[in-house]
Amino acid sequence: INFGGACLIKGIGDYANIVTAGFSNDTLSSLKVGSAVQLVLFADVNFLGLNSTYRGDAPAGDFADVRGHAVGNDTASSFKVQVRGGSTTGCEPGVNEVALFEHINFAGACLIRGSGNYANIVTAGFPNDALSSVKVGRGVQLVLFVDINFLGANSTYRGDASDRDFPDVSNHAIGNDRASSFNVAARGGSTTGCEPGVNEVALFEHINFGGSCLLKGIGDYANIVAAGFPNDTLSSAKVGSSVQLILFVDVSFLGADSTYRGDAPAADFVNVTSNAVGNDTASSFKVQARGGSTTGCEPGVNEVALFVDINFGGACLIAGLGDYANIVTAGFPNDALSSVKVGLNVEALLFVDVNFVGGPTQYLFDESNVSSDAIGNDRASSFKVQVIAKP
Repeated sequence: INFGGACLIKGIGDYANIVTAGFSNDTLSSLKVGSAVQLVLFADVNFLGLNSTYRGDAPAGDFADVRGHAVGNDTASSFKVQVRGGSTTGCEPGVNEVALFEHINFAGACLIRGSGNYANIVTAGFPNDALSSVKVGRGVQLVLFVDINFLGANSTYRGDASDRDFPDVSNHAIGNDRASSFNVAARGGSTTGCEPGVNEVALFEHINFGGSCLLKGIGDYANIVAAGFPNDTLSSAKVGSSVQLILFVDVSFLGADSTYRGDAPAADFVNVTSNAVGNDTASSFKVQARGGSTTGCEPGVNEVALFVDINFGGACLIAGLGDYANIVTAGFPNDALSSVKVGLNVEALLFVDVNFVGGPTQYLFDESNVSSDAIGNDRASSFKVQVIAKP
């Protein structure tokens, strides 16, 4: 204590093992903190166990005796040195950042973080179950979760809210001193004006494009929370003219699914309640490039085009060479195929069940109506696209 014994100076960084950082394990008794940083001590290696935060702008940036703190005398095994956002009561996030505070009214330990998924608030640099107030930059939204890995009750805070500083979260779903993980994501625009580009979709928390909004481009999002949107809260969506959106009830693209196309008569879907993935049920999603217009989806020589309706109508998916064990994860609704177009150099093999069970039914050429074939209408669940020499 009192700054005696062996001493180690370290700059900004994450030190998962205090020994490899150059200090003896379970021997720290006092410390000094530079005015522009904060120190987070952890009882266990890899930033696990109890933790204590020490700020350089505290009334005394020199801590002569750490006894009485969560990480007390001779117990520290890992630590982090982090840039502070500002003074205890003036920790101001940038436009694409958030500031987390230990106490109400933006007091106590503070952490500033930019866009990202923080599955454990402790490893992000903030004490667990200690958050009481937040500030949100006007370009982002913050989602707080009660449990690690983005689980449990959650609350969303938007930087474009009428007051984007939230001095007390005790009355929200997250509650005071309960946050264990969080997500910081770019906002798509104002609550009611979140407009996707031609290759984007906009997800909304409420019907009629109200509430929290998230813009996403082409990609597979196996967990809607990790993508930046609260679980089981989606109520409406807008789809760019060149893409289609597939919503799934469960994570990892499982459960019931619904497809929304940007070239539909109304590409803005004000209320998803009556669809297979209804109101407040979406947990994962995909944004995919469409193959072309609803009735003009043309495959290349090494591709096939799958259609929801007969005569090459309805939603369409173009797929290249490959084995697709689940038609849904490939981007097409299950038990919905009614017609198919086949490229010059390939064959399409359709199966009734996932994992290539039940069949196959072979197609070498375009088929406008599969109802009289072995596969039957609205029954395909997996398929293969293979090269073949045709007569």
